[in-house]
Amino acid sequence: MGEIRTTTREALAAERGKLDVLLKGSGSEQADTLKAEMQQTMTDNVGIFRTGADLQRAVDKLQELLVRSRNIGLRSRRDGPNPELVTAYRVQKMIKVALCVAQGALTRTESRGGHARDDHPKRDDANWLKHSLALLKDDVEGTGVELTYKPVTVIKYQPKERVY
Repeated sequence: MGEIRTTTREALAAERGKLDVLLKGSGSEQADTLKAEMQQTMTDNVGIFRTGADLQRAVDKLQELLVRSRNIGLRSRRDGPNPELVTAYRVQKMIKVALCVAQGALTRTESRGGHARDDHPKRDDANWLKHSLALLKDDVEGTGVELTYKPVTVIKYQPKERVY
């Protein structure tokens, strides 16, 4: 139990450190601008109907936004109720999730469920009946996503193409 408390304290301290960096930083990027660009990128390129070119544009733009998000500046440095600080704290995490989604969609060369690739219209159970797991390589230089896969365990119903 002591190890869990230590890990929790360390995690809380690390997150508080991120808030302090934002509060004391002098970056030039605005969190709300980055958030709006991320949202537009996802809307334009990672909708239900997608192509490899659209997804690649999204990945490229999200990698750029992730780098830019390391230079967020605040107009209000108030430590307390501060909506700008909340957005700044959350936007980098949102960009990271968006990047993982876009990279996973780009790599998955098939159509399945809510993921419809116009350039890969068929379902491909032979190669893609598996769970995708994303790990963001987010160091000083890195913005890449490492994808690994876990097999799907079919328990009761055999997978088949949906026909409407």
